[in-house]
This record gives sequence, C-alpha cells and structure tokens, in this order.
Amino acid sequence: MNRSAKIISLHLRNPFLLLALPWVIVFSSFLINLVISGFLDEPLYTGGLASIFIIIFVTGITLVPQTFPLALGLGATRREYYTGTVLTGLMMGVFSAVVITLLGWLEQVSGSWGTGLHFFHLPYVHDGSLLEQLILSILLFMFFFFCGLTIAAIYRGFGRASLLITLLGALLIGTLLSFFITQYGWWMDIFGWFARYTAFELSLWTLPLSLVMALMCYVLIRRSVV
Repeated sequence: MNRSAKIISLHLRNPFLLLALPWVIVFSSFLINLVISGFLDEPLYTGGLASIFIIIFVTGITLVPQTFPLALGLGATRREYYTGTVLTGLMMGVFSAVVITLLGWLEQVSGSWGTGLHFFHLPYVHDGSLLEQLILSILLFMFFFFCGLTIAAIYRGFGRASLLITLLGALLIGTLLSFFITQYGWWMDIFGWFARYTAFELSLWTLPLSLVMALMCYVLIRRSVV
C-alpha cells in the first residue's frame, strides 16, 4: 500500500492540474452563465457542468502515458501502479462529487443564485436526495474516468493501431445500432424505457460497466511494456 500511496503522490505532484484546474474551468463557465442569466427574464438551464466529466475522462487518458514509465523506473510494480492510479481517480471523483452536491444544494436554497440560473442542480438529474445526488456524481465520475483509462490501457497494451481499430469498431457498432433503431422506429420505446427510471437509478447501471472496464484496465496494464 505504501508504494500505491507513492503512485498517488506521483500523480498529484502538481495538484493544481488535477484538482484545481478542472474547477477553474467549471467556475469560469459558471460565472459567464451567471452574468448571462442576469439579463434574461426566464430561467437559464445550462449543461456547463458536463465539462468536469469531460475533464476527468481526458485525465483517465493522459495519466498513464505521463506516469507509467516513470513509476516502473522508480521500482513500482504494475499492480501497485494500477492501484495507485485507480485510487487517484477515486479521490478526484469523490472530491468533485462532494463539491457538486454542496453547490447544487446552495443553488437550491439561494433560489438559483437569484437570477434563475440552473447550473449545479438540474431537473431530473438532481431530483433525488443529497445522498443520491452524491452517489450519482461519484458513479458518473468513475465511469468516465475508467472510459479514459481503458483507452490509455489499450494503447499501452496493444499500441496505436489496435487502439484505432477498437475506436473504429466502436464507432461502426454505434452507427449500425443507430441505423437499425431509426429504421424500425425504436427511439420512442427507448426514451420511454429511460423515462420509467430516475437519474439515480440509471446511474447505478454504470457500476457494472465501470467494474468491467476496471478489470480490463488491470489486465492490460499488467501485460504492458514500458
């Protein structure tokens, strides 16, 4: 565990990049939307919060190529590196989820900041209790983190060509699914199925997906060469 803690320290050697910079971007977006909402006569609903999830996705992609060779050069095993990397992602996810939940609560009690801005607390997405909102955010953060980490692990384990083939394969499957759904008019049925569940209930479906990606990343990193 001591070596895994050193991997966390390695990832956080510049805490501003991992912990502060994402929120600088989010708060910049928030302030711009807050100013805009002050000039509107109707509530403003914005998806600016999605940027923090995009950032943790990109973080999952970039952590491995930036630190994997160095970590192994310092004597860490692949298992220790993987454990430390996942714990780093979890720390980022929990920290960000707590901040989002608190700001969402503050947005509610302040009357949407007095301007009608809905940024941190969105209808349907944050309709549950504070605990459900917190768990939802953590699950989404870890899902996007493992999506990024899986891309990095495939690249590290099989190289650029294999990653390109995997991404093209995923794009092809997505395109075919979209075509058949449109062809047979299944969109309304799909939307109706999603509408039967709360956002919190739907977020629970990301947990098994995240676990599968976590196992895949572990296997790929164990067989990766420096």
